[in-house]
Amino acid sequence: MHKTTITLAALATAFCGYAQAAVVTDNLVDNFPNANIVASGNWASSTNGSQFDVSGDNDAVFLGATGSSTTLTQAYTFGSGTGNNGVEATVARGGGTQPSFSSVTGLDVSVELWARPTDLLGAETLFESGGSGAGYTIALNGSTLVAFAKEGSAAEPQTILKTTLSAPMINDFVQIVFTSSGTGTADLYVNGQSVATDVTAASSIFGTDRATLGGARNPGGGGAGADLDVATTTYNNSQFFGEIGLFRFYDDVLTAAEVADNYAAVAAIPEPTSVAAVGLLGLQLLRRRRV
Repeated sequence: MHKTTITLAALATAFCGYAQAAVVTDNLVDNFPNANIVASGNWASSTNGSQFDVSGDNDAVFLGATGSSTTLTQAYTFGSGTGNNGVEATVARGGGTQPSFSSVTGLDVSVELWARPTDLLGAETLFESGGSGAGYTIALNGSTLVAFAKEGSAAEPQTILKTTLSAPMINDFVQIVFTSSGTGTADLYVNGQSVATDVTAASSIFGTDRATLGGARNPGGGGAGADLDVATTTYNNSQFFGEIGLFRFYDDVLTAAEVADNYAAVAAIPEPTSVAAVGLLGLQLLRRRRV
């Protein structure tokens, strides 16, 4: 009697095309994929003419091999050059360009980025759009991840979302998603999970000042004050130290399920239904015998 044996690892490899979740593309206005990270030139959007002005900017240095367990095989390293303010954006809107990221059709927005901080020390801005008036920012203050935003007429940020990152989490890229709706609700997600919600958030957060990645010249939504972290914290001219490998801007509020799908797609996590199917097929094959 001879038993046919096929390992689950082999089955997972064979069925990887079916197991990987799909990235949400509905209302994806600005998509900066990992594949568009280049050693020479700007980081260009694959959906329109938007770009981050990396070329000739010492604030971002090309990293050709990340060693990541995710699908992010390359990245830009921030904090290793001579600059300290991040890279500026040129955003395609309405047949022209503007310096900041804003919604095309309304007030709803979702920002997704994948970053791997070098450490969890000090105040560091990962992304900001707008200025001291209307705008929004995603930043670190030590191990605290914070997203804040406000409307132009407000004196202090109206949206404040916080969570704590641990040292093991930053051994690889971390998915960070900030969503804000025109009805005054905002959410913060880390690695596919909701970690903070604000139901009294700012509703109109789009400013006109320059957007920057990996640093901040004038943080969107303001950058100082006791309401954020501590009274001495400021995100003005705060450089991010680490790597960024993906950025997406949606003209919509992503649902929790959509954020989880995007996380699974980049982290290369099999979908539960696919894992179950592979497991059942493996059991059937293990039972087969032939003479």
